[in-house]
Amino acid sequence: MATGYKILIIFPLLFTVVWGGNGTSSKEITYDGSKDLSAGINVMWKVEEKSIVLKLKYRATGWVGIGFSKSKHPQSMADSDIIIGWVTMDNAFVLDAYSKENGVPDVDEKSEVDLISGKEESGYTTIVFRRPIVAMNDDDVTIEVGQKK
Repeated sequence: MATGYKILIIFPLLFTVVWGGNGTSSKEITYDGSKDLSAGINVMWKVEEKSIVLKLKYRATGWVGIGFSKSKHPQSMADSDIIIGWVTMDNAFVLDAYSKENGVPDVDEKSEVDLISGKEESGYTTIVFRRPIVAMNDDDVTIEVGQKK
């Protein structure tokens, strides 16, 4: 099974709460792959039939995010589908957003991201969520097998 995906960015941000809670009941997930994107930032993934489960672990408390880009410039936020997650008062939250240019992303009108779990523990923020592999609206980006950046 191919495990390469076009992954753009992970970054801490501050946003208004739009979707959250303790997440759905989560069983133990066996991930297909894992990658350290930089010191203190790890992403794990599990490919399902029509969706992908992503686990983001960031060595800090606060916010963690990941973006999937349509841009030919992988360091740019332009044309990116962005998911931001955080934990506050033992409740996890996710935000489905997009960015047409570098800067603060806009919130999607309809979220395609399902929170599975989130926690802050021992100086790390961990968010687990599911999203479709194929773009569901104009603001989403299809994750293509074999691409990774």
